[in-house]
This record gives sequence, C-alpha cells and structure tokens, in this order.
Amino acid sequence: MIIGNGNVALDVARVLVSDPAALVRTDIAQHALEALAESNIKEVVVVGRRGPAQAAFTNPELLGLGLLPDVDVTAPAGEVELDEHTQAILASHPDPIAELKARLVAEHSIDRSPSAARRIALRFLLSPMQIRGTERVAGVRFARNELISGADGSLAAMPTASLEDIECGLILRSVGYRGVPVAGFPVSGSRATLENAGGRVLDSRSGAPIPGVYTAGWIKRGPSGVIGTNKKCASETIANLLEDFHAGCLASPQRDRGHLRDLVCDRQPEAFDYAGWKAIDSHERRTGRASGRPRVKLVDTRQMLDIAVASERPRGATAK
Repeated sequence: MIIGNGNVALDVARVLVSDPAALVRTDIAQHALEALAESNIKEVVVVGRRGPAQAAFTNPELLGLGLLPDVDVTAPAGEVELDEHTQAILASHPDPIAELKARLVAEHSIDRSPSAARRIALRFLLSPMQIRGTERVAGVRFARNELISGADGSLAAMPTASLEDIECGLILRSVGYRGVPVAGFPVSGSRATLENAGGRVLDSRSGAPIPGVYTAGWIKRGPSGVIGTNKKCASETIANLLEDFHAGCLASPQRDRGHLRDLVCDRQPEAFDYAGWKAIDSHERRTGRASGRPRVKLVDTRQMLDIAVASERPRGATAK
C-alpha cells in the first residue's frame, strides 16, 4: 500500500507490479532488482485523501499506468464521482487538466473482469487513522473523507465517522515535501516554501528581494511537476539572476575563486566537482555495458567518492 498519490507514488506502484524480466535492461539498482525478483506482490493500493480531480499525480503518469503489460488499473465507482464542491469550482473556474484527470480516473472505474496477473487500485477520499498488526503490518484503518470548501475557495479533506480497513503487508509513505528554514530564511505557506518572486527570495518584512539570494525547485514553488517543470523553474530563476547581475544589483565578490575553493574544501572535504560526477557517470555506464544495461548505479557513497576523487588525482599519483 502506498499512502499518497503523487507522481512518485505512481512510479513506485509501477515498479512494484512490473515484471522483473522487463526491468533487467533498465538502470534500476541491482539490489532492488533482486528484491523484486523475489517479490510476490500482486496488488498495490494507492491512497489519496482527496478526490481524483485533486490528485497530485499528472495525467501522463496516470496514462502510463494503463500501458503496463498484464496489469489492471482500477478505481471504485463511488470514489471517482466529483463532489458538489469540485463541480462548482470547475464550473466557475474551468480547469482542463483537472477535468481530464477526473475523466481518466473514471475510465478505470468501469466494471471489468480481472484479466491481469497484477493490479493497481486507485483509492480516493481516505485518510489513514491507524496501522494494524502486532509483529508486522497487517493493514490500515482509514477514515472516509468529505471535501469541505474553505473561505479562500480551496477544498480540504475532513475525516468522517465512516471507517474502512484495508489489508496489506507493506506500507510505503509518499506524501510529498515540506521545506525547512535554512540560513535564517524562513519558509511560509501551506507548502512551506521560501517567499520569492520568480526565484528572487524576498525579505519577509519588507517584501523586497534580498540581494544575491535566489531559489529554485520545490523549495521555490512546492512539490509539483516533473523534470520539465524543474527545468523551466530553474531557467526563470537563472534569467532573473542574470538580469540582476547586468543591472548591477549584485555585490562584487570580496574574495577570489581560490578562497571559495578553500572554503568548500574546509566545510566539505569530500566535495567533488563536475569532473568527479562525470567519472561516476562513466563508471556506471561502462559497468552497465557488460550486461547490456544503460548503466549499473552505484549505491555505496564511499565507492562513489573514491571514483570521483580518483578522477581528480594527477596521473601516476596514488591514494593516501
């Protein structure tokens, strides 16, 4: 069972029900491949606390589940019907992406005779209340939710007195991300992000950009989107940084590159540069070619560091 229904949750569900033989030619870590080869998982339940229109996963990820060979994707008919609050919001503020998402989920609620060896069950409007079991997990008790419209027009999931127990032997948590304050810069809002305007971090009191401080990714906008979203997000921040640089808004460096390098080495002696990263990448790809795979991922941090450091050592030198 997976608690949470974002893209990561769907990715995990997809891997858990995939035929290990189909994963052999991918770059999945070897220890994970071996564990999946011994797995007897037949069904994965993906649970969200709100309805299908509010699910955190994206439509391409959902469509991808339907393409998995020998895997059924299901959803209870009673949980895919849009509640009156959602219908009212979509009527006054049409959202084609949310509407398509709800329709795609509804297609999986059509009664079909099970035909596949494995299944992904999409469940909605449930909040976990208790993990059941003594020596090991045996299931989860959920409260049935109803969506309540807030003063700002947002929808919140509120548990009701209706309970449901779902049996399972494994629970995985995939409920998103909340930022934490760093270097004295506070986070705020429901997603706990840095206050910013286009990546320029703002002073919480004056609302003005803080010179030389920028942000990108989830700490900038919250846990949303895919790789392409992050690229666009980073591009916006970089464009504003360069604009500030050309406008003379950034302070001149007080020290040179050598001082910066010394500072990094002092604070993080095991840091490595792009050349070290390239060495790790090359090692993984070279190892993968021997078995016809894109790469064999390194999962041991010490081994990664040794390979990166070796790439920076002068030719003929030996490790200390």
